[in-house]
Amino acid sequence: MGKMVTIILSLNILHGVLREFGILKYISNAARPLMNIFGLSKGNSFLWIIANIVGLSYGASIMVEEAQKSNLTKRDIDLLNAHIGVSHSNIEDLSIVVTVGAVWWIVLFSRWIMSLIIVWIFRAYYFFKEKESKLKVSNY
Repeated sequence: MGKMVTIILSLNILHGVLREFGILKYISNAARPLMNIFGLSKGNSFLWIIANIVGLSYGASIMVEEAQKSNLTKRDIDLLNAHIGVSHSNIEDLSIVVTVGAVWWIVLFSRWIMSLIIVWIFRAYYFFKEKESKLKVSNY
């Protein structure tokens, strides 16, 4: 319990410092090419980093707080959730499975490829759903 409190408190402090000094903008810009490949918005980069480094259980409070403070749309958050539902805790999970003999890059890339496919399927769904609504409006 003490480790969890320490990790969550440390992440909250780190998040505050990164936000206060504008470092989140640099993180977002550095991660932008990767976010584009994954089909995620630039604004998701910090949440994506938290989800991949510490996972959902430790990073959830920070992710909820950041999502509420940011200008992310429901669609942006849904796409991030689709991605991190498959690919999260990569540092922790990889370190565990490598110790039992897994090849780290196969595990990492298979998770990233599956999450990439899922997000792009969701994006296609949203695209066609928006097209359909515009068609219905224009027919009236």
